[in-house]
Formats: sequence, structure tokens, C-alpha cells
Amino acid sequence: MPAYSFEALDAQGATRKGVLEAETARAARSALRSQALVPLQVQVLGAGASGAAGAEGQSQDGAGRRLFAGRVFGPDALAIWTRQLAGLVSASLPLERALTALCDEAEDPRQRNLVASLRAEVNAGS
Repeated sequence: MPAYSFEALDAQGATRKGVLEAETARAARSALRSQALVPLQVQVLGAGASGAAGAEGQSQDGAGRRLFAGRVFGPDALAIWTRQLAGLVSASLPLERALTALCDEAEDPRQRNLVASLRAEVNAGS
């Protein structure tokens, strides 16, 4: 089973880094979510990463950079946004409605577009 390095946010918004074993990058992200972590980046370990797992890890890496590397959300804005999302979901609001609310409240058009895109991907089952 391949090993994956990860970077994720915990419930307090702190960054956690580590390594875990999983069949695919998707399974690794699922395992992180089951530990109440929000995956930011998941990459297969080793220089010889190729095939589907390598491509999936690359895709996640690119998405992670776009979302969380300060281009759209800075570290403080990301922490606040994550806490708001966690609060809405903890209050039993469905994820789609929570994302809609956060999209409506976003002041920066880039953030609004990003959250709308995220909501669309969640609705599509991605």
C-alpha cells in the first residue's frame, strides 16, 4: 500500500502534517476527513510516483496551492472561513447550504467564485 504525505487543518484551524498509508490519494483524503481533518494537500511519497495515484496526488497538490497558499485565502481568512464552515455544519446545516451561506457572505469576488466552485463540486459529488 503506498504512503502519502499530507497537510491538513484540524478543528481549531491549525495545520497538521504527517504520513499515512492508503490505497489511493482519494482514500487518504477520506481517512483524514474521518479524523475530523480538512485535507489541504495529499501527495504520494517517493520519487517514482506515476500512474493514477501520482496523477491524483498532483491534482490535489495543484488545488491545494490554489485554495490555500494565500492566493485566494490568506492564512487568517482561511482560518476564519474554516471555523465558520465548521460552525454551520456542526449546527446541522447541510454542507451545500453552509457553502451557499459562506458564498453569499464572501466580500472578495475571488473568494466568492472559489466557494461557489467548491459548492458546485460538492453538489456534483466530486
